[in-house]
Amino acid sequence: MASQIFAGVVFGALAGFISHRFRFLSKSGASAAGVLGAVTFGLGGWQWTVPMLGFFLPASILSKFVQTRRSNIVELFEKDSKRDAIQVLVNGGIGGILVIVWKCIDQETVYLAYLGALSAVTADTFATEIGILSSGQPILLTTLKKVEAGTSGAVSIIGTLGGWLGSVCIIFCGLPWQSGSRVMYVVIILSAGIIGSFVDSILGALVQKQYQCACCGRTTEREIHCHVPARQVRGKTFINNDVVNLCCSLTGLFTAIVLKIIIS
Repeated sequence: MASQIFAGVVFGALAGFISHRFRFLSKSGASAAGVLGAVTFGLGGWQWTVPMLGFFLPASILSKFVQTRRSNIVELFEKDSKRDAIQVLVNGGIGGILVIVWKCIDQETVYLAYLGALSAVTADTFATEIGILSSGQPILLTTLKKVEAGTSGAVSIIGTLGGWLGSVCIIFCGLPWQSGSRVMYVVIILSAGIIGSFVDSILGALVQKQYQCACCGRTTEREIHCHVPARQVRGKTFINNDVVNLCCSLTGLFTAIVLKIIIS
């Protein structure tokens, strides 16, 4: 046990260092990832670490790629592709809590909840990043009107397919440790990803704060755009993208638990 925890600390420190080196994470993000990696690997081993890496690595690479291709759209987001500590924790912090719970009670449902939470945030990230690459305009869920790519709450066909791809990625990462029905497992994790991503979009359209730039007139998540203060045009002041992502993760978690109970 002590050797596993020590290995977790080494793994976490290495993961944080490499992530910062490749500019996937800010300094605070690297520190948070180091702690999260130490807890996840130290207590859960590869069973818990592989799915976490299945979210983090593809999502980080995809974000970097999109930033180079569609920088004019990425600048509308509140934060850039280098994730900070808050982003690391809202996307993976629930996993850190669940691995501690799992270590105490060792229940299959806890692990499925973990994969459900990861499936949701991976689906959301893939849907956003891949959707941005589309040349077409997405539609805003609340009005069903076409809006600029990158608008919170907007969805597109290619983005939705990207979200499914993200969920499938988590399905494969957790598959080696499944002993029960593979069909049930796929249905639960895929559903958690799709529902979680949909809830994220709904909240993004209804309550996430959005601003309009006083200079260029574009809708943005940033309070400052074109070097001037932007005017809030919708959403709640206390609900930003981090809050919405946390809700997405929790939705995936509870979806997995509920479906496990229903199917069983």
